[in-house]
Amino acid sequence: MLAIIAGYLIGSIPFSFILPRVTRGIDIRKVGTGNVGGSNAIRNAGKITGIVAGLLDFAKGLVAAALVLKLTTPSIIQDIALLSPIVGHCYSIFIGFKGGRGIATTLGVLLFISPEIFGIFIAISLVGLAFREAGLSNFFAILSMPFIAPFFAPQYFRALLFVSLFLIFRRTVFVIYDVRRGGRFGHYLLNRLLFDAPEKTNFRR
Repeated sequence: MLAIIAGYLIGSIPFSFILPRVTRGIDIRKVGTGNVGGSNAIRNAGKITGIVAGLLDFAKGLVAAALVLKLTTPSIIQDIALLSPIVGHCYSIFIGFKGGRGIATTLGVLLFISPEIFGIFIAISLVGLAFREAGLSNFFAILSMPFIAPFFAPQYFRALLFVSLFLIFRRTVFVIYDVRRGGRFGHYLLNRLLFDAPEKTNFRR
């Protein structure tokens, strides 16, 4: 339980909120997409600020995973604890349970527990970037984790299944707000699930 709490608190450190606030006086929750993550920080607080914030979000996943594995043995508790920094990033206790999409923090966790799966995730994402479809490629990368886990990190299959399901939930939970503004549930669900945006035509990385 200590590992779960520690992982969550480390993940909750909102670097993508802190750096734009300190360097530019910007509340990242009130500009752009409102997402407290590196991509929104890059677009609205500058490339350097956004990249540094993204790297720190990645680092906290790496540190949290190292701590979790030191404090736990293979079990359902360990699986939940490995998910906890990603939940912390997405629902930070320090900024009213707001947060980002969790991709950078997930990559930090992945690098520590399975460099092979980390590499596959990056490769899929890079293909998407080449075609300017970052949201779609991230969807396939997220979906792939539990399927490739048995080949590279079978001991973390359950943890990666939890992570994959949570990240898909995180993408689709915003459908609630889309529908409230008017529109078809199925239309928004598909766009959120595949492209992480309410409208495909408005999607930009």
